Amino acid sequence: MSKDGDHEAGRPKYDDPENRALAGHLRAERARKGLKQSELAKRAGLSVNTISRLETQEREMSVTQVLAIARGLGVSASDFVDAAQKGVGGGE
Repeated sequence: MSKDGDHEAGRPKYDDPENRALAGHLRAERARKGLKQSELAKRAGLSVNTISRLETQEREMSVTQVLAIARGLGVSASDFVDAAQKGVGGGE
């Protein structure tokens, strides 16, 4: 166990299926668009550190951040969430 209580060393802090899917989709969509973290951060109005921490699951993604990231990626927030939801088996 680490200093964070039940956060195990070497594992992402927010390692639940939903956060894992959102983080994975963020990384994949950013790469697909050919954007660096710094470019997405500028487009989304977030810090590079925030983008990095979201992608590595060191921070949980808020609704406000989902909206900003979707805008920065040029996709709708619903498409962003739907694609991530399919990653946890919730797609219809």
